[in-house]
Amino acid sequence: MKTTLLFLSLFLALTLSAQVGVGTIAPDASSILDVQSNEPAKKGLLLPRLNNTQRDGITTPANGLIIYNTTEKCVEVNIGTKTAPEWVRVRTTND
Repeated sequence: MKTTLLFLSLFLALTLSAQVGVGTIAPDASSILDVQSNEPAKKGLLLPRLNNTQRDGITTPANGLIIYNTTEKCVEVNIGTKTAPEWVRVRTTND
C-alpha cells in the first residue's frame, strides 16, 4: 500500500509540477529533482555502483548518465551518445 501511494505521489508530482522534492515540500524552481536532508546527521546521494563490466553492459546509456565506478573508484559520466558512449571520470582539482 505504501509503495502504491509513493508511486502515485511521484506520478502526480511529475505530472502537475514537473518537479520532485525528496526531503522538501518546496523543490527549487530550476530543478526537476531536489534532494535535501534536514536531519541532524546529514545524508548524501548514493549513485548506482557498477564495475567496468556492468557499466559497459548498459545498453544505450543516456548522454549525461552518471555512475560510481567501483573498479576505478571514481564517479563517471557518459559524454558520448547512446550508440557510442564515452565514459569520463569526474575530476577534482586534486586529480
